[in-house]
Amino acid sequence: MEETAKALKIKITLPSAQFRYPFTYQKRYTYPIPPYSTVLGFLTNLFNPEREKTLEEIREIFEGLEIAVCGSFETKTISQHWYRNLSKKAHSNRFHSPQNRYLDFQVEHPGGQSPIKLEVLRNVVVFVYLKGEEEKLQQIEKRINEELGEVIETPHLGRAEDFISDVEASFVELRREKFFGKLDRYFWIPVEVAKELGANRPLGLLQKIPLCLIQKESYRIFKFQKVYLNEGLFTPYTFESELLIDPQEPQPVFFTKISCPEAVKSQSSAAEVKT
Repeated sequence: MEETAKALKIKITLPSAQFRYPFTYQKRYTYPIPPYSTVLGFLTNLFNPEREKTLEEIREIFEGLEIAVCGSFETKTISQHWYRNLSKKAHSNRFHSPQNRYLDFQVEHPGGQSPIKLEVLRNVVVFVYLKGEEEKLQQIEKRINEELGEVIETPHLGRAEDFISDVEASFVELRREKFFGKLDRYFWIPVEVAKELGANRPLGLLQKIPLCLIQKESYRIFKFQKVYLNEGLFTPYTFESELLIDPQEPQPVFFTKISCPEAVKSQSSAAEVKT
């Protein structure tokens, strides 16, 4: 294992955020920190997809890099919304006829309605670390610190309404050392990294989160990564090996490699993608 490593650290601050569990609907739960694919979506937008660079060219920038994500939030709220279904069937169920738009003697919007509850994080701070080819990292750092306003008028992380209030990128020298303590933040710890470090106890809830987008046409296909959602508790006996530490925070950093196969042509072939 390398004793030191140079990494690009990106600190993102948001007033609110919702990183939805993909399998939740009527009550939309949120991850406490964004999945890797959400972060890569933000970074992809830095390069003006389909206007400045093609998605294949942007994919090449991130391919082979290593990524780590951790972060925190201040509070979590639940808000209720009406989501509209514009299908003909949903409209007929509500108005009893495809041509009718009157309900209780008032003209209403077309379609059906569904009550949805949303978990929303408030005052969110996300740390993203990228490690790998220095030329690629410098390109990303320049985009964030010097060219962000020219590329994206309102940068966001996840939903379009979850705008980023502040983002800064800087290089940091990570060093390997023993670490223990309780941090007020969450970490994604890849399962294979936990094994390499000799984890001696369960590190948190086992999750399977999207790593990167493989295909985006009529539907999205993702490559997934098995990780532990760790709540920031590290004892002297959690790992047998030393961890890569960011001395500026200080906090441990757990990398996973960004390696996505070429776009697949069908959903059946997508099922064969290794996770």
